[in-house]
Amino acid sequence: MTDQINTQNILIILDEFGNPHLNLEKKGTFSHFVYTAIAFKESEKENIINARSIISKKYFQGSAIKSSSISNDEKGVQKRINILKDLKKYEYVIFCLVINKSEIKGTGLSHNRVFYKFFQRIFIEKFAQNFTSFHICADKVGGSDFQRELKGYINRTAINRDLFSPERYYYLAEDKLEEPLIQLADFLCGCLGKIYCISHQQPNFEDLFELISDRLFIDFFPATKKEYLGVATATTIRKDRLVSEISVEGILNFIETDSSKYRECLEIAKYLLLIFRSAPNKLVSTKELISIVKRRYGKYTQDNLRQHIAYMRDSGLIIVSPQGKYGYKIPNCSSDLVDFYNRYLSSIRPMLRRIHKSNNLISLKTLNEVNIIQQARNFEVLSNLIDVIQKSNIE
Repeated sequence: MTDQINTQNILIILDEFGNPHLNLEKKGTFSHFVYTAIAFKESEKENIINARSIISKKYFQGSAIKSSSISNDEKGVQKRINILKDLKKYEYVIFCLVINKSEIKGTGLSHNRVFYKFFQRIFIEKFAQNFTSFHICADKVGGSDFQRELKGYINRTAINRDLFSPERYYYLAEDKLEEPLIQLADFLCGCLGKIYCISHQQPNFEDLFELISDRLFIDFFPATKKEYLGVATATTIRKDRLVSEISVEGILNFIETDSSKYRECLEIAKYLLLIFRSAPNKLVSTKELISIVKRRYGKYTQDNLRQHIAYMRDSGLIIVSPQGKYGYKIPNCSSDLVDFYNRYLSSIRPMLRRIHKSNNLISLKTLNEVNIIQQARNFEVLSNLIDVIQKSNIE
């Protein structure tokens, strides 16, 4: 979106999950880096301050709210769920940028300072595009020299303060004494990190997502592009809705009822459904799905993934991989299916042409004494398909 949608002063509190290290082979390295911001109207500030105080006393014995202090076991999951339920009564929204570090190319972003500046600028530009007046407070990162450098860079490149929107401010603060509200951003960021950061994903992450999704605005890096363009009509909207509903229904039924020997398929289905609900146009890469399954079940290869996707499709699930693109998704529009069918058609047509050429060559040189397609049993379907290709003059 590029139109500014709110002229009220908006308070935005920002924190991050993960680290900027791009060597994903190193033990403990985060697969994704997540920026999260809690945003609310200035008129809600007192309520949000009270919310932080209540959460601190109820769940952290009055000390600072720290996502990293919550355990990763079932008890920790329930604690996160309870806090998110308590936060439901307050008026705020959540902005999130999920950075897939495995998709970062080149060496420029391998420098920590460049990484933080580049992605914080991308994240903050979203607020300048959508709000007229705002105060952004980000958690301090690095030493004092870098903090001054980061603040200057963001103010120059992302805030876009001018005569028509002078009330735009960005500053850094420490989360205990200077700006305790950063602690809420830290908690929410931790929850989103446990959802989207594959290397540190929380068990039962779907439960966290359900409690956060109704107020979540999320972007992914690399950017997700829409799978189709053009002006939608009432007919196409209806068709797209039907495709989405039927596809999701199949996935849900599979998750609830499947008892196959392929337990990995359930993890694949759950993750594809999560991405569909948060970013329906996003393609999930092969590498990402392999990481999801490998983290829970150990050794897992690309061949295993292909086998399991084939099994799921044979079971009636609609999982597409559009022509000319890499990755999988649950379709959310009819054009997803067109692109998917084209992927198969682009393979089937050359195969039929090759069969036709080889059969013609043998038939010609033997004066039709050997014509496998015509003479062998059960090749009627193959013969008919070749006839269709020939009649359509498809190259």
